[in-house]
Amino acid sequence: MIYSKFLYTEFEQPHNNDSEPGYTIFSTPQPWGVYAMGEQRVGILSFAVLWDGKPDTRVINLVEQAIVRDVMAPVRLLHAHEGTLTIVFKYEGEELDIEAFRLAWEDIGSGVQLDCWTVEVIEECVVGHLLFGGRLFRKYAPEIMATHNLGMSFYTQDDFLFKDEWSKVEMAVFGQQQDSDDEPPPNMELF
Repeated sequence: MIYSKFLYTEFEQPHNNDSEPGYTIFSTPQPWGVYAMGEQRVGILSFAVLWDGKPDTRVINLVEQAIVRDVMAPVRLLHAHEGTLTIVFKYEGEELDIEAFRLAWEDIGSGVQLDCWTVEVIEECVVGHLLFGGRLFRKYAPEIMATHNLGMSFYTQDDFLFKDEWSKVEMAVFGQQQDSDDEPPPNMELF
């Protein structure tokens, strides 16, 4: 499903009838900041949203605001439940002003449509602890985080969605088509 112009849906586990919640893994470009290396100024952030029932697009709206405000990079998982937005973050070696991060998210959460959510910001290392999140969060967030590679990564050519279509044979045929109006060689498909 397309949720946002900012987000690419990497994986989606729908809510099922056995009371297991659904979740979505998203990716989005994010700046590396002071840790940029050479040409690598932007990385890819992968993060999860654990849904409380069906997807709540208000969470997507908050994520878009966080991207625009540049407070999304440390986020690994979000979960909105019973008027609370739980945000899991992890340091990746970058300096992070926790108080500024928390205040930015509290401001974002206070503007949710038709509601005002309390924001709970926790470090990844305490996910699953009884003091944080709701029942669904404590039960499913640790597994989601262990199963998926969440966080920032450098962009490489392997991240290009159509890289597998660029085989040498297909590119040779495509180049021939560009150079002449000849038919492609027998037994070779263009697409």
